[in-house]
Amino acid sequence: MRESIADPQTNRFLLSLGLAIEQQSWRNDVASQDLGQLTEPLVKFASRLLARLERKAFKCGRGFWQMRPEARHKLRLTLKKLRYATEFFLPLYSRQASTKKYLRQLSRLQDALGETNDIRTSRTLLSDIRERVDSPDVHRAIGVVTGWQGHLELAGADRLHDRWCRFKRAAPFWPS
Repeated sequence: MRESIADPQTNRFLLSLGLAIEQQSWRNDVASQDLGQLTEPLVKFASRLLARLERKAFKCGRGFWQMRPEARHKLRLTLKKLRYATEFFLPLYSRQASTKKYLRQLSRLQDALGETNDIRTSRTLLSDIRERVDSPDVHRAIGVVTGWQGHLELAGADRLHDRWCRFKRAAPFWPS
C-alpha cells in the first residue's frame, strides 16, 4: 500500500484528477439536458432514483404468489439494487425512523428470496451429483437433504409471502 501511494504515477493521477475536477472538463462529455441533474440537490436525485428502483421492484413482483423461480430470482436481483442504493443514500435520510423500517423490510424480503434461491440452486447441484455418483449412501444423503429442503420451502412459503406484503406496505422514506 505504501509503495502504491509513494509511486510517482499515483501522484500524477491525483494531480490530473484534481485538475480535471477543478477545470470541470469532465462536463464536456455530458449532454446539456443531463447537466441539470448534476446541479440539483442530492436528496432530489436520490429520491428519484430510489422511487424508480422501487417501481421496478413492484413491477417485477407482480403476481408474486404465482411467480416462477426464474422470475423470483430476477426480483431478488432488482431488490438487491434497491437495497444497495438505499444503503448508499442512507446518510441523507438517517434521521427518519421510516428509513430503518423500510430497510429492515427490504432486507428480510431479500433474505427470504435468497433462501429460496439457495434451495433451488442446491437441488440442481444434488441432481448433478445423483447422475454422476452411483452410491446408495450418496443417494440416501441426497434424499435426506432434498426432503429437508422441501420442508424448509413449505415452511417458508407463507413467511416469504408475508415478507413481500410487508415490504409493499412499507412507506418509502424519501420525499416524492
